Amino acid sequence: MPPAVTILSTLFILFLTFSEFVDWYQKEMVPSLEVDKGRKERMNINLNITFPHMPCYMLSIDVMDVAGEHQNNLPHSMHKTRIDQFGNIIEKNRGELGGKDAGIDKTAVDKTADPKYCGSCYGGVAPASGCCNSCEDVRSAYERAGWSFSDPDSIEQCVREGWSKKIKEQSKESCNVHGHVEVNKVQGNLHFAPGRSFQQNNMHVHDLHDFGVEGGQFNFEHTIHSLSFGDQVDFVNPLDNVHKKPPASVFFNFEISPMLVKYKEFRKPFTHFLTDLCAIVGGVFTVAGMIDGFLYATQRSLKAKTELGKNT
Repeated sequence: MPPAVTILSTLFILFLTFSEFVDWYQKEMVPSLEVDKGRKERMNINLNITFPHMPCYMLSIDVMDVAGEHQNNLPHSMHKTRIDQFGNIIEKNRGELGGKDAGIDKTAVDKTADPKYCGSCYGGVAPASGCCNSCEDVRSAYERAGWSFSDPDSIEQCVREGWSKKIKEQSKESCNVHGHVEVNKVQGNLHFAPGRSFQQNNMHVHDLHDFGVEGGQFNFEHTIHSLSFGDQVDFVNPLDNVHKKPPASVFFNFEISPMLVKYKEFRKPFTHFLTDLCAIVGGVFTVAGMIDGFLYATQRSLKAKTELGKNT
């Protein structure tokens, strides 16, 4: 066999062997369709969404379903990350509304240091302790009473924490929302809306007072980095990396099917890889032998014609 054919055959075998190894090593996600036999179970909605024109303090995340369950402001499993005007992530607690950083009135802090201090709830429904020691406590008390949180500058705790100043400073920021929401397996919706939400007279209400939004216009342009249902699986979902510019609030409506799609990881057995490897080596050498035979026959034919020409 000519050296050139041998070298090319060896290189081709190495290339195919490497490709086959990569194909064998990678796992496949194999789907299967089954009847969902689970009853009264709950399901996770996993999401990661960025709102480039909405500050985090403005965004409310709520879930409502036909079973009558309402989850307002979802504080537990959802996380908000503040982003400045240049796309940089802001430290989690820096300037957070209700926090203990810049904007605090230092002369009023001494009151909260007193273990006997009990802040007023300003007529709202007080918590079990009976005290509202932070602006957020007062805000929650108003929410339980069904009142709008309209004048934080008249509330001692909010003035001490620099609530209005922080709202003004954060008004140009963006927000990334990520985490998961646990919902019932019934028809419902997950929505993002401006202002803090609460229930009043069996109605779902969003408090938009004192957020300093001129003309009441909200820009809910957003990018969905990922959105999936159930256990997270490593593949691209239909709404991943989708960018939208809705005219108003963002709603995700979901309706659960009685069919369940399961994904299982699958990898070809090692014996399959060995079989393919033997087929590659044998096939390449067979083709190389055919090429060698063709070249040899061609060479002899040309040589015979050349000698015949000389004899004549």
